[in-house]
Amino acid sequence: RILHELTERTGIDFVSSKRGGFRILGIMAAFARGCYSCPNRVPFLQREAIVLNLEPSDPYWYSVLFHELAHATGHQARLSRIGIVDMHAYAYDLGVKAIEEIIAESTARLVLRQLGLSNQYTESQNENYILHFAREANIDLSSSHIKTEVDRAYSFIMEHWADFLDTVKNETRLMELMREANRFF
Repeated sequence: RILHELTERTGIDFVSSKRGGFRILGIMAAFARGCYSCPNRVPFLQREAIVLNLEPSDPYWYSVLFHELAHATGHQARLSRIGIVDMHAYAYDLGVKAIEEIIAESTARLVLRQLGLSNQYTESQNENYILHFAREANIDLSSSHIKTEVDRAYSFIMEHWADFLDTVKNETRLMELMREANRFF
C-alpha cells in the first residue's frame, strides 16, 4: 500500500523485487537491498523506478526506501546531482559515486530520525555505510559540499513529499499497535 501511494505522489515507479524488479531495471544486483534508476541511466525505462529487495517487516526497509528516494532527489528535474544525472561519472569515478552514496545515506538517516523510525540497527547501518564510502574514496565528511547537498535532498523530501511521510508515520504507528495487540492474544 505504501509503495502504491508513493508511486502516485512522486511519479516514480516502486517495484518489489519479488516481481522481478531487478530484471526490469536490467541490473545484475540481486545482492543489493534497493536500487534507483531512471531513463538516462537505463535507456529502455519509460520513467524513474525504485526497487526494494526487502519485506516491509525488515528493520532496514524504511532506511533503504528513504536512501533510494534520496537518490531520486538528484534527478535532473529535481536537484540535478552529477552522481545521478551522469551515469558514466557514477560508474567510473569513485569520488562521484561515494559522494552520491554518502548524500543518499545521510539524507535517509535524517528522514528516519525526523519520522521517529531510527533505531540501533538503522543508525549502525547508516554509520557503517557512510564511513565505508568516505574511506574508500578518501572523502572529507565535513565538506561543505556534502552538507549542502544533504540539506538540499532532505529539504526536498520534507517539502515535496511531506504528505507521503505523514502516511508512513501513521502506517508505522498502526503496525506497532497491531503488533502490541497481538502480544495479548
